[in-house]
Amino acid sequence: MKAIRFEGYMQTAQFRVPTWTGGLELTYPLPPYSTVIGMIHTLCGWKEYHEMNISISGASFSCSSPEYRWKGGAFSVQESEEFCKRFPVRVKCKDGYIGWVRTVKECNFLNDLKLRIHVCPDNEPDLTDIYNALCYPPFYPSLGRWSDLLRIDSVSIVNIFDNNFKLQELKGDMPIYVPYQENIHGTLYSLHKKYSIKNEKRVFENRKVFLLEPQFSDICAKADEDMYPVFLL
Repeated sequence: MKAIRFEGYMQTAQFRVPTWTGGLELTYPLPPYSTVIGMIHTLCGWKEYHEMNISISGASFSCSSPEYRWKGGAFSVQESEEFCKRFPVRVKCKDGYIGWVRTVKECNFLNDLKLRIHVCPDNEPDLTDIYNALCYPPFYPSLGRWSDLLRIDSVSIVNIFDNNFKLQELKGDMPIYVPYQENIHGTLYSLHKKYSIKNEKRVFENRKVFLLEPQFSDICAKADEDMYPVFLL
C-alpha cells in the first residue's frame, strides 16, 4: 500500500471544537481529518469528493489564550464622529460604511505546531495529484483558519506495511490519533471525517479517536518504510 507522507510546521493554529458553547473557544490538539481532507481537495482543485484515509500525528510547543480578533461588521450610512470612535477601521461599501474594531477574544490556539501526516487515497492515480499539489501548491496552504499558514517541509511517497508493530518500537516521536479501541485509555475525541449535504446543510460523519503518546503505549500499529507509526482512518 502506498501513501503520501508530508511534514510541516505552523507558527499558530486553531482547530475549533464545533460543539463547544462556552465563552472560550477550545481547539483540538491536532487537525481533524476533515480539515486535512478539505485542504487536500482545495490544493488539488477537486470539486467532487475523493475517498481517502488519513493518519495524523504532531506536537505543539504550547496552547495560548487570549488572542486579538477583528470584530464588527456594523453598517452606517455616513462616517459620523461616534461611528469613527467606535470603529477605527472603516470600509466603504455601496451605500455607506462597514466598521471594524480589534478586540481581545478568549480562544485557545496552538503555538509552533509540527505535523506528520499520511494520506492514502482509494484511487491510486490520486497519489500523483496529491504529491504534485503538496510539492507545488497553487497558493500558500493553510489548515483550519485561513490566517494559519502551513509550511510544508517535506513530501514523499512511502510504502505502508500491514505488519502489526508494537507502537513503542516505532519512531513515535509525536502524539498520534489512534482509532477507538476498547483496550485503550486516554483522551477521547469525536472528529469530523467527511460530510454529506442534507436539506442544504452539511451533515458530518464523526470518528472516535484517542490521542496517544506512542512511547507509552504497546498497542499494535502499521508503519511506513521509515518506521513511523501509521493509523489510517
